[in-house]
Amino acid sequence: MISTLAQRLLVTTAATATVAGFGLHTNGITQSTQNAQNTTETPVTTAASSVAVAPVTATVPAATPAAPSPAPVVAAESNKPSASDFAPDFPFHGPAFSRFVADSYRQTGDSNADAQQAAPFYRWIHDAYQQRTKRIGPLPGVGARPTLVEGLDAERAHIAAIADPAAKTQAQEQVALWAHRAVKKMVPHFSLNHGFEFYNMANRGERQCLAQSVLVASLLQRAGVPTGVVMVWKSLKGEESNNGHCVAVAQLANGRHILVDASDKTPFARQQGLFLPVDGKYEYVLPQYTTAAGPSEIVGYTRRANGESVALADVTTMDIAFLNSQFDYYRGERAPGGIFAKAKTPSGLAESAEYLRQAITDCPDNPLAVYMLGNVYERLGKLDQARTQFAQAHEQYDRSGYVPQGEQDAYKRVHAETVQVSLANSLK
Repeated sequence: MISTLAQRLLVTTAATATVAGFGLHTNGITQSTQNAQNTTETPVTTAASSVAVAPVTATVPAATPAAPSPAPVVAAESNKPSASDFAPDFPFHGPAFSRFVADSYRQTGDSNADAQQAAPFYRWIHDAYQQRTKRIGPLPGVGARPTLVEGLDAERAHIAAIADPAAKTQAQEQVALWAHRAVKKMVPHFSLNHGFEFYNMANRGERQCLAQSVLVASLLQRAGVPTGVVMVWKSLKGEESNNGHCVAVAQLANGRHILVDASDKTPFARQQGLFLPVDGKYEYVLPQYTTAAGPSEIVGYTRRANGESVALADVTTMDIAFLNSQFDYYRGERAPGGIFAKAKTPSGLAESAEYLRQAITDCPDNPLAVYMLGNVYERLGKLDQARTQFAQAHEQYDRSGYVPQGEQDAYKRVHAETVQVSLANSLK
């Protein structure tokens, strides 16, 4: 299945433009995952069509969940940044980040030994950085360096040597500005259908909210700034979604947080609602921002469910399991002929289901994957399985403090359809 998907990804064509997009799920699945309605940039691909509830008329055998990909062999990294409780450790060119990249290459059909080391990606980004150095600009604390890794390591040493918290915070914000600009310049295009794969960053120059946020976070981690990735459920303009966007979040020396969003022209976007771990449990929160001029620092959070305050120290970012789950979620969402395709096919829907089941295996606490698998089952006419998924998703969303309207509607709809089928059968 993976090699077939790889071939389809590589032959799918879309007009490209030097733009990017804001990732936004609606509460249901009638719009694209990355909807440009609330962005300064536009994706290169069209929004997905609405997903009808009529079942596909072909018989589709249950797909076997994809086996987790074996970890690539990665050389030990020198000068590795210290791990932070705020975010899992995946600095640029380190083992964890290399596994993200190598897995992407395997998913798109490139599984040779060189790709398993993530070497093609690193060669590409080295060249892209060299070619665009003037447009990106030098790292703010140390100036130009021969390679990206040397520059990030020098920046980390520079920041570590700053004793004053205010001065260190300013240096961290400057390197965050640099990372935002670097990713946008090195990967100029935005793609809903392809941009979540690092392979397509290197081979198509395309990015999407998850891959770009993981890359931003990895660069900042290498530069010594604790940074992770969280989901967005309420956008800059206050539009609610079903965990429709990903963004990098950095922890500053002054204890505050900043969002670094490569989907926006300005890096420190004021997204209004985030989904992230609080004391180790996923919750929907509302970030509180500074009102002073300058970077939009987050000074605290409140729970969406009850308005209670959440201390900055209690907030962390998504772990590696969740990030792997979200990559597999997008693979399922964007499978050719799958749940978000205009022309759905039995094999495409089976492929969506397989990736979504793998996403749930990666991280059972990812409610979006649970919910979307319910939509696939509904599309296939498997109403009992769909109802089970929607019930599980509803419980997960509710426990986290927010049930998207689409999930509420889906559970009610499938329940009504099941009643109708049962009634029809009883009248036969």
